[in-house]
This record gives sequence, C-alpha cells and structure tokens, in this order.
Amino acid sequence: MKEETVNRILSAYEAAAGKPCRYQAAREDPAAPPCAFCRLIQRSPAGAAACRAQQLAACERAEERDGYHVLACHAGLVEWVVPVREKGRLEGWFHAGFAVSSGDGREKIELQEKEYLARFGAEEEEFREALDGTDVVSSGKFAAYASLLAALTRICGESEAPDTRRTAPDIRDIVYFEGTDAGSGPRGRSLSSYVFQRELDREEMTAFWKGIEVRASAVFTELMSGRGIAARQLFEEIMALAYAEEDPETAKISAEMLFHIIFLKYYGKDVYDVRFYRLAFETIRRLFEADGMDRIRRIMNASFDEMYGFYNAGAEKESGSRAVQVIMDYLERNYASDIRVADAAAAAYLSPDYASRLVKKETSFTIKWALNQIRMRHAQELLVQTRMPVAEISRAVGYRDTRGFYKMFTKHFGITCTEMRSRFSGVERDGGGGTGKK
Repeated sequence: MKEETVNRILSAYEAAAGKPCRYQAAREDPAAPPCAFCRLIQRSPAGAAACRAQQLAACERAEERDGYHVLACHAGLVEWVVPVREKGRLEGWFHAGFAVSSGDGREKIELQEKEYLARFGAEEEEFREALDGTDVVSSGKFAAYASLLAALTRICGESEAPDTRRTAPDIRDIVYFEGTDAGSGPRGRSLSSYVFQRELDREEMTAFWKGIEVRASAVFTELMSGRGIAARQLFEEIMALAYAEEDPETAKISAEMLFHIIFLKYYGKDVYDVRFYRLAFETIRRLFEADGMDRIRRIMNASFDEMYGFYNAGAEKESGSRAVQVIMDYLERNYASDIRVADAAAAAYLSPDYASRLVKKETSFTIKWALNQIRMRHAQELLVQTRMPVAEISRAVGYRDTRGFYKMFTKHFGITCTEMRSRFSGVERDGGGGTGKK
C-alpha cells in the first residue's frame, strides 16, 4: 500500500476515533506501539516475545476473517487488527486499541502490580506512569472502533468489504474462546446456546467441552505458577459464556455450571481443603441472591481473587505451597524442553519422590499430568492460530516423538490434530496431520 494511502487512513481514523493506530506492512515486523504501557512490556525479552507471538496470531485471524479481529493481549490490554487488501492481495494490517476496558480493567492490572514488575522487569514508578497514560475504552465499544477502522480502510484504500454471510457456526471461535468483542465470549454466544443447539455434531461438541476443560485445568496450573494475569484471563474466557446469557437467571445457572467444571479439574479423591468447600458454598449462595449481570460478574471475580489468594498469599504461605508454585512455574516456563519429574523437583530443591507426593497432596494431580495439560493447551493454540506444521508443533511443545504427540493429542481432545485444524481453525492443511484413530 502506498505511504500516502496509509497516512490518509491513519489520519482519518485518529481524527474520527481520537485513538492511536499504526500500520504493519506484510512481511515486516510491526513498528513500536504508540502506547507507553506496551513499550514498557516489550522492553523485556519475555514481554517482547509474547507480544510478537500474539500479534502474528492476531494478524492471521484477521486475515482469515477478512474484516477485523479483537483480542485481549497477554499484558491485559485490548487491541484490534484490520487486514488491508488491494486487488485481492494482502498488503498489511492496521493495529489499534492498546486500551484497558472501563470499569475494572485498570483495577485488575493494578491489583497485580508486583507480578507485572517481576515479570517484565519494570520499576514501580514507571509502571504506574505508563498505566496512568493508557487509554480507557468501554468494553461495549471495542467492536465499534474496530469496525470503524475496517470501514475507513475500505473507504480510503482499495479494499473490498468482507463477506459477512455465515451458513454455520464458526467452530474456531468455540475452540479458542475468541470473538469480535473481547471479554464477551465467542462472538457473544452463551453457554445455553451451545447446550441446546443442534447444529454441531458429536465430535464438534466434544471439542467444545474439551476446550472448556483444557482452560479449566490451565486456570489452576497458572495460579499455582503465580501467574495471576494469565489465570484470570483464562477464568474470564470460560465465564464469558455465562456473561453472554440474555437474562440473569440463566446466567446464574451457566456461571454455577462453569464454576463446577473449573473446580472439578482441581479436586481429586485425595484432596480436602475446607477453604475451597467454603468458597464453593459462598459463591453459589451469592449467585442465588444476585440481582443482575453486573452483580454476577463481581461475584465470580471475587471467587477468582480468593482462589488466587490461596496459592499466592505472600509470606504467610506454607513452605509446601511455595514449593508447588516453583514446580508449576518451572513446568510452564520449560514445557517445550524434554522435562523429567526429577528436573521439576530439582527446581524446588526436592527429591523426585517427595516432590511428586507434595504436588499430588497440594493439587490432586501429578507432575506429569500438569505438564501434559500445559503442553496440550499450547498445542491447541498453535493449531488453531497458526499455519505451523504439526510436526513442528509437536517439537515446539516438548514432544520429540511425533507419533506419541499425535496419540496424546487425539486421546486428550477426542479428535486428531488434522481434524482440529481443518474443521475448527480454517487454516489450510499442512500435510503433517495426525493419524490417530478415535
């Protein structure tokens, strides 16, 4: 796209929306973000790598939809991406947003300030200054701003309007819990609409429920690793299905059902923790008394905060809980490597046998089970979001035996890698699909 055309679109959007925007030409890395908070996050190697991976995935999703894509980024900001085409050829993308949602969006980041400082190597004063300068956008306006940018791109450039006709549910939104409005569920669809609809076959419904279970498991693995930001985002992706219900009474039922699914991924026959029983009781009791959707959201957010506190209570935490957190964090950071139980135990200065017993006692699941959950979650995301060959995905999530990866993925999700990609993501087949039979 010509530079003058790009500048015309940028000027038109910033004049109409009053929001910053940047352009990324195809096959080029995106320029530095206009947001001070983003620049602070990307200053650290971990933050820059996470931003890069997420932006590439968002560009692919926007390109597939040929319209726009809204996402909640790993650092807690909301962004939207618009692909630019001229005469059928992809030219690049416009990136905008870099905002927190009004209401509790900024508050959630502030509550986890220490985690941000540790994770991204920031200083307290610069963190607060960058966050104070971050734009605030109502969650109900995300899609409107993204649609405006897409329209201006078509008006000022030569792009054609996207074909918005749909003949069937978009299963990729079900599996990865993303939609055009971040935080409102997959395209705003509710849990009850999936429970009672008849458009999905048995395999598609299996993938839908497996998608929920994978994220439910990940809520606890992230909590136990001390990553409250990622855990909260996963929790809210699940609960978005309840928040999308049309009436509060149905939302209460959906929230309770999803809440139980999350808890069931933690509990085992050897687990007993009265704090969790009390939390479950109080959460459901408050849900019964809730008088509106906002109240339901606050109740579920408060429940998550209590769960986070169980594993991240600071100096008063028991030594066993701290050791488990170290082990879970090690698994999350090193899942792509050939990890043994002894490696995870060594990270907490424990023997393999003692570490195994401690993790089982504290969490109800084994170290190997937790590692597999983490690997399967990342494998699903790579299959749905990217065109990476399946053999490469296998190596990227820590499997050196590709056939073993195929079997594990099929057992975990109920469908093969090829079926997951071709049916749910819209990404073209790469010739390296799974061969496992159900």
